[in-house]
Amino acid sequence: QSQNLWDDCDRIISLIKRIEYARRNDSALFDSVRRSKIYVDETQDYTQLELLLFFTLSGPGSLFLAGDPAQSVVEGTEFRFEEVRSVAYFAAGNNRKLVPSKPLSVNLNFRSHAGVLNVASSFLDYLFHYYPSSAKQLKKDYGLFQGSRPGA
Repeated sequence: QSQNLWDDCDRIISLIKRIEYARRNDSALFDSVRRSKIYVDETQDYTQLELLLFFTLSGPGSLFLAGDPAQSVVEGTEFRFEEVRSVAYFAAGNNRKLVPSKPLSVNLNFRSHAGVLNVASSFLDYLFHYYPSSAKQLKKDYGLFQGSRPGA
C-alpha cells in the first residue's frame, strides 16, 4: 500500500472497513449501500473475504448463497460449507441464531437427464472405490427425465 498497489484482498478489506465505518457513523450512507436481499450463485468460487463482504452488505437473514462443493474451479478457494458458516458466525457476532445450522442440499438436476447422470454416477462410484479421498462424496443427483438412448 505504500506504493499504492492493491490486490483483490486489499480492495475488499477497504470496502468492508468503509461499510463498517458508514454503519457506525453515517446511517444515510450505510443505507444507500446496504441491500435488503442478496443472492449469490457459484458461492464455491468466492474467497471467505468476498463472502464476508456479502454478509456485510446484507441485513440479518437476507443473504442467500448457492454453491456446489464439487465444482470449485477457482485457484485459491477450497470451498466447504463449514467455512461459509464460520464467516457467517463472525459476521453475526452475538446474533448467531441468524445462521442456519445446516445448508440445504438439492439433488435434482435440471441440466441433464437421468441417463447422463447415471453414467456420471457410475464413474464417480468407480473413482471413489479406488480413490476414496479424491473428492468430497455427495448424494447422487437425479434427473426429471430418462432421456433418449444414444444412437450408434
